[in-house]
Amino acid sequence: MGVDRADDPVVGRLRPALEGDPVAESAAGPAKTLPHARTRATPSIPKHPRFLVAGGGSRPDNNQYSIEADLRLAAAKLQGPGVTLFAGGPESHGVQLRDAKRRGPSLMDTLGDLFSPRGGRRARYRQTNLHSHGPATATTVLDTLTLALAPDQRDDQALAVYIGGHGDKGKSSADTLIALWGGTALAPADIAAVLDTASSSRQVRLIMTSCYSGAFADIAFAGADPARGPARTERCGLFASTWDRPASGCDPNPNRRRHEGYGVHFLNALSRQTKSRTRLADGDIDFDADGTISLLDAHTRARIVGKGFDVPTTTSERWLRHAVASAPTDARQRPASYAAVDLPHERAVVVALSESLKLADVAEAEARFAELEAEFAALRELQLDARDEENARASAAASELLGRWPVLDDPWHPDYPLMFDDPEALQTALDDSLSYAAYLQARDAVDAIGRERDALRIESGRYLRLIRAHENLALAAELSARGGSDWATFLALRRCETSPARER
Repeated sequence: MGVDRADDPVVGRLRPALEGDPVAESAAGPAKTLPHARTRATPSIPKHPRFLVAGGGSRPDNNQYSIEADLRLAAAKLQGPGVTLFAGGPESHGVQLRDAKRRGPSLMDTLGDLFSPRGGRRARYRQTNLHSHGPATATTVLDTLTLALAPDQRDDQALAVYIGGHGDKGKSSADTLIALWGGTALAPADIAAVLDTASSSRQVRLIMTSCYSGAFADIAFAGADPARGPARTERCGLFASTWDRPASGCDPNPNRRRHEGYGVHFLNALSRQTKSRTRLADGDIDFDADGTISLLDAHTRARIVGKGFDVPTTTSERWLRHAVASAPTDARQRPASYAAVDLPHERAVVVALSESLKLADVAEAEARFAELEAEFAALRELQLDARDEENARASAAASELLGRWPVLDDPWHPDYPLMFDDPEALQTALDDSLSYAAYLQARDAVDAIGRERDALRIESGRYLRLIRAHENLALAAELSARGGSDWATFLALRRCETSPARER
């Protein structure tokens, strides 16, 4: 995902101050940063991997610490042996950690913000401490997935695939991408193509935590194309958010307590614990009361307790909406009640969120959600105008400085060091500039609107989770009444999603 500044709202500028996992890198003192990566032996890829964990951003300033921490937790929670792929590989010196204090001369910080704003300037980077088998590029992910589904693999052992990182929203779910190292990316059809042609009949369970990851729920279809019908091979998926909404969780803060997002809730729930490692009672995690903690149990826990942007979804939800919407009008049956449909995870979301939001029925949730979305849209228009104003003010302030220091915007120019022969004159020019003061005012206005939008997106997400749970129950009741192969496909996807993370 693109960033305009280090605290861009899409990468989680508004971080709720929540108690969380007490394991924090800061607890062991400041992170050690190295000018060059240490040489490490690359672990050998197991012959029969039980999981694939992959992620990171397309470049270092998108490799936030929380992504690495979530991948480490995923590798620990899933059944091994497995393969881990991260960013640029085992020697990658690219894990971003936010600085507690701003480093470097304030003048350089100011000029960088004005002439070349980008994320990551308030961060340090260190080498990954994951036992990575290689870089997380589109090629290595697909090659490893192909290897894990080769003819010599055990068909009775399911394969868990966990992918964490950043998503790029497309015009449709088919155009949505997961950004990976080196500017590579994966689309839903890329993963579906490997699954469709797999020689092994292993069940595949995909878990994705990126923005817009719900686009990959289309793996429920052959070729990730709804027009081609249900997939031939057995696979399912659980995702941090719908294809058209961002997700939380990409945080450079080395304090694990501060992390918020689908991944940290989902992964801890697999061990019957909150993200602060408090033990969960059966009623708070085993939603179908079968004595085991399934992927869908953990997913449901994240839907209930998450305080980020996330609106988690699944392949069975995607199939449900497709199957009901594609039915002929005269074949659709609308039951008066969905009380008879046995979907305990949806009912748990309805009960918990209705109580926490203090709502009597779904109509109240829909009304409030509509209000929040209208406010969000209005703020978006204001923010677009404010960004235009910010850019105009930045251009005026930059032009004023360039009139006196002509290569101040080009640190690669051989004369650039000469621009700092008299740094006090530069600082005085900034302090006295009305144009620069106007730019700062315009920048602050953009940031203020961004914070308001973040707060609205977080609030609206909780209402939308509740609305979708009601929709799931109603649509399932309709599809159940119709029966047939479409209902059987829904139940098969649901069985896959309710599989335990660890199997004997």
